[in-house]
Amino acid sequence: MIIVDTREQKPLEPWIFRGGQRIVLPTVRATLDAGDYSVEGAEGAVALERKSISDLASTLYGSVESSSGDRAGHLDRFRRELLRLQPFARKWWLVEGTPDELDMHVLDRFRRINPASAHALVAAIACDYNIPLIWAGNRLRAGHFLGTTLGRIAEQISNPREAAKARARGLELPWLKP
Repeated sequence: MIIVDTREQKPLEPWIFRGGQRIVLPTVRATLDAGDYSVEGAEGAVALERKSISDLASTLYGSVESSSGDRAGHLDRFRRELLRLQPFARKWWLVEGTPDELDMHVLDRFRRINPASAHALVAAIACDYNIPLIWAGNRLRAGHFLGTTLGRIAEQISNPREAAKARARGLELPWLKP
């Protein structure tokens, strides 16, 4: 079962394509320690952090004013989130959009920022925190990536035959039972 964090405001619909049909996978809402999505039984090993294009741009360049009048960047909070993902065996940073959409959003909302700087910052974050960055293109593709990756892990956890196949390929995955 795929877990959706209770703080996720616009959850994706995880789906797979099987037998010529689009199949929506079941989800459950729960509070996760890290990430926006995980898999039941592997909450401490698997996490996916999702960002929409507007959320990504705000994370990179936005800030909020505290009650004391200090300004704190959203990027600092995001970096703390990524630090919590470090012990996870599998983690992804899924952007619900394209690099070109990030360019347009940065140009429109943060006029003094060069879009190339935004891409350099995104690449640096992915590199520094060793987290694979996936540009999904749109919500539908993001849901497919979510369903394909986390659905596969859920299948390996719940289906002994799938777990045996993974082990037979020489994979030592932390969610597989011996």
